[in-house]
Amino acid sequence: MYCCQRALSTDKGHLYKSTDGGENWLRIDSTLYTLDPMVSVSSILLDDDKPGRIYIGLLDHGQPLTTTYSNGGLYLTENDGKSWRKVYGGEVSIIKADYSSPRNIYFATKFGLMKLLDTLTVTSVGNFNNTIPDHYYLEQNYPNPFNPVTTIKYRIPEEGTVTLKIYDLLGREVKTLVNEQKAAGRYEVEFDADDLASGVYIYRLQVNDYASSKKMILMK
Repeated sequence: MYCCQRALSTDKGHLYKSTDGGENWLRIDSTLYTLDPMVSVSSILLDDDKPGRIYIGLLDHGQPLTTTYSNGGLYLTENDGKSWRKVYGGEVSIIKADYSSPRNIYFATKFGLMKLLDTLTVTSVGNFNNTIPDHYYLEQNYPNPFNPVTTIKYRIPEEGTVTLKIYDLLGREVKTLVNEQKAAGRYEVEFDADDLASGVYIYRLQVNDYASSKKMILMK
């Protein structure tokens, strides 16, 4: 059982875990304070397939992130709170997931409802990558939103000349990630947008007669 406590005024928030039905509680948020000064926890999402793997949402304090104020965020631990990593920067009030495999994570922010693909729930990655796909597919980048690095995965069932390019919303090409002949298989490309401004971008995959495009959000 887990419970969260929001920050009040200058009092920090907390995240607790109980293994005896609530008789005793253990704080599992200590390392979070190195990433966020207030830890005002608004929501918790557990991974039923992997105990100790938890997403939490944090509220902001109406200020830019400093050593005193928090700007909120979506955080993930895979070891029951021993360490955390920031997935999204900005206030998060609600977190939900669907039953897809891998599942989609939905979270409410000040900018609207965001979605990311929880690709870390995929098992047997080695075997997955060694199989030849039976159809073309361009996956949603992960993480999304991102800052400034994200990963794009795609599948091609037959050999062909692959191009993977990034465009801005005006249709201007800003970067070419792939432009080469590739055998059938499953691939992933890391995209570093450190030199680009925050905003919405389009990535487009084209190979043989197949073409697909998806949106991504760069949020610095």
